[in-house]
Amino acid sequence: MRVVLSSLAELQIAEAAADYEKKQKQLGLRFLDCVEDAMLDIARHPEAFRRLRGDIRRIMLDDFPWGLLYTRVPDGIRILTLIHLHSDPETWENHLD
Repeated sequence: MRVVLSSLAELQIAEAAADYEKKQKQLGLRFLDCVEDAMLDIARHPEAFRRLRGDIRRIMLDDFPWGLLYTRVPDGIRILTLIHLHSDPETWENHLD
């Protein structure tokens, strides 16, 4: 199944990876690997992850306190946003409206 990133998610992932890379060499690449692994998991089993609201689901990244929110679209899966798991739900809900 085709998985695409929204422009917002793409920007958020790039910023988070850059921040991790500043903290420790190769940590940003590890973060990106975890994002890629999550996207592959979504493609394989899109209905397997927790439903948050309506058709929006969340997968948590391995080794990092982040999740990806996604939904099905006619041609596959769309990653809507990257969320920090300790953030206020209103923060990410604003990105969905």
